[in-house]
Order: sequence, then structure tokens, then C-alpha cells
Amino acid sequence: MGRHSHAFGHIIIRLLADTTMKKVVLIRHGESLGQIARKNGISRRDPSLTDCFLSPKGIQQATELKGNAILNRYQFDLICSSPLTRALATCCLAFGHLAEERNKDDACSTT
Repeated sequence: MGRHSHAFGHIIIRLLADTTMKKVVLIRHGESLGQIARKNGISRRDPSLTDCFLSPKGIQQATELKGNAILNRYQFDLICSSPLTRALATCCLAFGHLAEERNKDDACSTT
């Protein structure tokens, strides 16, 4: 296969052979206060729940991700999160140690 092949399929094969394939791992945030609102007698439409924090169970779920055997198989190049509080909290609790290991000054920072 030539470097300048004009056949579309050959170009794709060549490009794939020259790049490292990345994996994408999707993780949902831990249980939020909004998810347990009804159980606590609060309407899910309450404005305080628009960008709410994690419930105690959600904090535990996020913290337990740190020791998850499947996730620990990966070396993460990039971690992205929604800007919502529950997602950022899950991300920091589960993966904050990775940022600290790489660069103590940038732990759990957002851009």
C-alpha cells in the first residue's frame, strides 16, 4: 500500500495503522440530592436541586470508584466532566488522586 494511495479505503487503513487507538470510558455521576428529593418530601422541581450536590450514598459511590478494579486497568490521558456540581464532585472524588499524582498544583481544576 503506497503512502499516497488514492483509494479511500487504503487511506483509512493507513491512518488507523499510524495512530494509537484510544478508549472512551463513560461514568455517570453518583446519586444526587435531586434523585432522593421525593423520599425526603422535596419536589424534584425545587430550584435548589437544579445544580445539587451528591447524596451521602452518591459520595460513597464516587469514592468507591477510586478502587474500582476495572477502572484501575486504564491509564487516563484526559478526564472530562460536566460543569454541574454532582458531576464535578463525582469526578474529583473518584479521580482527584490522579491529578494530584501528575501535578499537585492542578488537582481537580477546571478550564
